[in-house]
Amino acid sequence: YLYSGGHIHRDANVIFSEGTLKTNPKKLQPSLKRILETKPEKNNSYLKIPENVLIYYWVNTFKLKDILDYLVSYSGVSEKDTNLLESSISNLTEMSNEKFYSLFGEKLEVLVRKGTGKQLLPLPDLAIKVTIINKEEFQKMLGLLLRKNGVKTHSQKYGKKTITVYGESGQINLQPAYLFIDNTFILATN
Repeated sequence: YLYSGGHIHRDANVIFSEGTLKTNPKKLQPSLKRILETKPEKNNSYLKIPENVLIYYWVNTFKLKDILDYLVSYSGVSEKDTNLLESSISNLTEMSNEKFYSLFGEKLEVLVRKGTGKQLLPLPDLAIKVTIINKEEFQKMLGLLLRKNGVKTHSQKYGKKTITVYGESGQINLQPAYLFIDNTFILATN
């Protein structure tokens, strides 16, 4: 990059951080170039998060394949280990890696808040929201992954939505769960 700058500002009770990065596009990796060339989008989802969230992160340039490629290229992982990772994804999901990666959209949100309830180990609550391109294929793949790994699930209604809880306990607030809201997959620790 040529230069960068950033600032943090407060709007009511929300703290925003923004940055500027000046680059030479001819020297950028394709995945980074794609991210930097993505048109800005206004994020209004932060208006819907609970007040007690400690960390909130939103991005509209999420590409799982690019993230894995980036981590592999800078981690010093051998090509053999990279091939093992890719074959593991394919074996676990029973679909090509390209098809697996194509299930995910580009919007991702991560929310972290102080854990609720009394726990031996005070773990924070975590929710991950990601846009899904093909909900039916994603649900099929997720069901396969859970069955292959012997994870028991049960579903229950919460308003008009269905929450699927995995694990043995019947107490929904003590175990991980997931649900779909339209084309958004939400995975939460409790």
